[in-house]
Amino acid sequence: MFKKNLTLLSIVNIYIKLTSLAIVPFIARRFTIEEFGVLAMAQSILGYASDCFDGGVKKVAIRELSKSAANAFEAIIRHIFSIRILMLSLAFLFMNLVGAIFFSGTEHRIIIGIISFSLLIQMMDFNWIYDAK
Repeated sequence: MFKKNLTLLSIVNIYIKLTSLAIVPFIARRFTIEEFGVLAMAQSILGYASDCFDGGVKKVAIRELSKSAANAFEAIIRHIFSIRILMLSLAFLFMNLVGAIFFSGTEHRIIIGIISFSLLIQMMDFNWIYDAK
C-alpha cells in the first residue's frame, strides 16, 4: 500500500512539474509583456495568499495525527479538512478582491481569477495525511 501511494504521489508531482515546464514557455510567447507581468504578479500574490491562509495547518495536522489514536484519526482529518476549506476559500476571495482593486483591465482580472482557482485545488491536497502515518 505504501509503495502504491508513494508511486501515485510521485507521478502526480512529476506531472505537475512537466506541465509547468511546458506551459510557461507557451504563455511567455502568447502573452504580451504586460500580460506576462500580470501573470507573474498573480502567481506571487498566490504564493503569499497560500502561505498566509495556510497558517501552518498542515504541520499541526501532521503532528496531531501522529499523536492521535486510531479511533480519533477520522475526526481530526474532518476538522483539519474543514479548516483548510475555510482558509483556502478566504484566500481565494482575498486574491480575487486584490485583483478587482488593483487591476483595471478585464483580461488582468480573468488571469488573476484563473490563477486563484489553484487555491481551491489545494484544498484537495491530502499529502499531509500520508506524512502523518
